[in-house]
Amino acid sequence: MLLKQFGAATEMVSAIGQGTGKGGSQAREAHYDISYGRLLRMGIDQGMTLIDTAEEYGMGAAEKAVGAAIKGIRDKVFITTKLSSEHCSQQDVMSAAERSLRRLGTDYIDLYQIHWPNPLIPVEETVEAMARLVRQEKVRYIGVCNMLRKLLDRAYRAAGETALSSVQAEYNLFDRSPEDEILPFCRSNGISFLAYSPLDQGSIVNGGPQRALIAELASTYGKTPAQIALRWLIGQESVFVIPHTDNERHLLDNAAAADFDLCEEDMQRIDATCSAARVQIAVKDICVPWKRGENTLQTREDAIHNRMDFIPSPSELSQSVLAGEHIKPIRVRRLAAEEKVESIFELVEGKLRYWAWVLAFGDDAEIPALIRE
Repeated sequence: MLLKQFGAATEMVSAIGQGTGKGGSQAREAHYDISYGRLLRMGIDQGMTLIDTAEEYGMGAAEKAVGAAIKGIRDKVFITTKLSSEHCSQQDVMSAAERSLRRLGTDYIDLYQIHWPNPLIPVEETVEAMARLVRQEKVRYIGVCNMLRKLLDRAYRAAGETALSSVQAEYNLFDRSPEDEILPFCRSNGISFLAYSPLDQGSIVNGGPQRALIAELASTYGKTPAQIALRWLIGQESVFVIPHTDNERHLLDNAAAADFDLCEEDMQRIDATCSAARVQIAVKDICVPWKRGENTLQTREDAIHNRMDFIPSPSELSQSVLAGEHIKPIRVRRLAAEEKVESIFELVEGKLRYWAWVLAFGDDAEIPALIRE
């Protein structure tokens, strides 16, 4: 397994780890059984000793599964977990950490992260509490996830001597938006970047030319397309990947993605070819899908009243947009001719960002988007 320096520390950590998040917005309802713990242990045996989890996954069940998997080998793994946005106050941080420690069956967490920022609680308060956990030796390093650049600056300054060690966000060959601001910030400040959904939930790349290139390279190197994508990502400075899988074969493939090198020319070919073009699409040309019985944001009124209890809410995120923050593009698919009524595109990911944009700029605005092909 390829090892990389973690943050500004001298510690070396596996470049390919194991993510435990399931189901995106349904993460809290995800199920984790004994077989999942065995799969995690198999990944550890393959060298994927970086394991990323969160108190939110399965409402603590994922942390318990990790705890079962690392029993007897705690000193061989690097465990990262995350506190939820509801627990960002000083007292809640301390209590959440204690609960995570109990579920993990350990007396220290290697990396403790803010899962999602809470705009109702100053990030400085949250980071100060996390730094206290470091001083108490219950946490070794601290990090943040899913933060816009200005808030990331504040978190970095608040960490002070404790130092911010990592930033986690989605990064793959479809959505390379972290390259705009977040990755340069990390590299300038000795911060590691943890890429979740590195395989774009199995899609890997987007569009014919990209698929053709990755297939060609997979054939050349005798690897799978997923292994080519993972190897390119961990070839980037500061980047670690934490793919999630419930499949034993995929897990073994993920681990083996660190066992070869892409030549510089092929790294550059992937860089030049593989990324979705960011476009500006009129809000009025996008329809928001809805299924009977689904709890979703379907109207402006739903967004204003935050009927899905997002943190931040669409209104709060709209204020960041108005302040000039760069949010990652939404994802849409082009509707087939027989599907079109008044819209040209269907929203497939990013409802919170979509409604924040609408609240900020109105129905006649254009929004940054990636088109899923």
